[in-house]
Amino acid sequence: MHVAQVEHCEADDIVALCKEVVFEKYHNYNIIIVSADADLRQLIDFNNMTNQYCAVYNTTSKGKTGKRYMYVTQEFLDWYNKPEECDIFFSNIDANKQYIKDILNANQLIELSVDNPNEVVLSKIFCGDDGDCVPSFYDWYVNGKFTRITPAKAKKIRETVGINNV
Repeated sequence: MHVAQVEHCEADDIVALCKEVVFEKYHNYNIIIVSADADLRQLIDFNNMTNQYCAVYNTTSKGKTGKRYMYVTQEFLDWYNKPEECDIFFSNIDANKQYIKDILNANQLIELSVDNPNEVVLSKIFCGDDGDCVPSFYDWYVNGKFTRITPAKAKKIRETVGINNV
């Protein structure tokens, strides 16, 4: 077991640092983060040059179907769905893609879900996050009741103003 500790950091901050090191130094490694922490979806990533990816698998099931989601970027999904051209010896098969296919085939309750890591961060900035003690950047009182930006309002503001990247 490896234990990492960084003063004044939460576990998700350490995971983010590890992801950056792997992406920078180990181009043939991929990352699947297993966590129910929705904040970690901001770490999903895909490198079009190397096909290196970071996905987040949420262990919490959703709805009556019990579906669980592996969050990926749109670029990842495009790569995943691109048909492969294999020779007769299967020597050029993409093992990284096959690994994900094997995971999804082994458990029919897991589905790929496209998310945008920038939207995850922007939503936290606009709406805040009580669990992580992050205040929203703007709030107000209506008839004495504390109000802040909801995710739907944040999305509408971002679309109107044209904010799509942190």
